[in-house]
Amino acid sequence: AIQRFEQLKHVILEKLLEVFPSIKSVKIHRAALWILGEYCTTAEDIQALMHEVRHSLGDIPIVESEMKKAAGDVKEEDEYTPAQQKLLTAEGTYATQSALTATVKKSSEEKRPPLRGFLMDGDFFVGASLATTLTKLAIRYGELVHNAKKHNAFNAECMLIMATIIHLG
Repeated sequence: AIQRFEQLKHVILEKLLEVFPSIKSVKIHRAALWILGEYCTTAEDIQALMHEVRHSLGDIPIVESEMKKAAGDVKEEDEYTPAQQKLLTAEGTYATQSALTATVKKSSEEKRPPLRGFLMDGDFFVGASLATTLTKLAIRYGELVHNAKKHNAFNAECMLIMATIIHLG
């Protein structure tokens, strides 16, 4: 659609970036990463994509933040609360029955951002797609932005993301 309707390119990229965090399928994520990496040609689009990628990965470095969660530094365990239930006995009196019930919070896998969840599940093909996209973006950003400080910061961010994925794998 982007090749046929060049005038709608900005709108298509904007909508794709808007729905990027809500994508739940790894195949769709890979395709979206390719499309965004191929057609983000302005510095603003590249920065917006980098923001969405960072948001979809969560805390970086991935290994250290997951180890902190596993060690219990972040409290995500189930809470057990006693629940009382009033029952009516055969004589017509009330009896109280207490049982230990669990209030189950969402597990840490459900709270993970999408790209992070895919990588934690061992799907590193999306990591390779992300690395390819980040490489394209870094090269293109260097051609667009002539400020050496901004260019180096962007390249460092791309390399940090790629290094944390390699460290995870």
